[in-house]
Amino acid sequence: MRPELTAIAEQLMRLEVSSLSLDHVAEAIGTLLVTPDEIGALFDLLEAQGRPVDDVQGPRAAELLAQVLSTARVLRVELGRAPQPRELAERAGLSLELVRRGLWFARILQR
Repeated sequence: MRPELTAIAEQLMRLEVSSLSLDHVAEAIGTLLVTPDEIGALFDLLEAQGRPVDDVQGPRAAELLAQVLSTARVLRVELGRAPQPRELAERAGLSLELVRRGLWFARILQR
């Protein structure tokens, strides 16, 4: 793992919160360019240290991301265009806020 990501993991480990959220991770990463594999390694490291990334008001980060992206793929084929967040929320059975969070995290992974 790159030293920058190790420092981010250490920063997240020091947070005095009951549960780490996607927001915590995104704020810690900031503008650093990361790959999906690096995000996975960061989540794995945090989980190994007893600090999994969860969304207090919804599914775990990885589950949310997977659900939003898989729904987006299906709707993209059906609609012939990129689906709107509201369409994703309706199809996935998630709140609009959770869909937006999942999409925001997907954008971070694409940097």
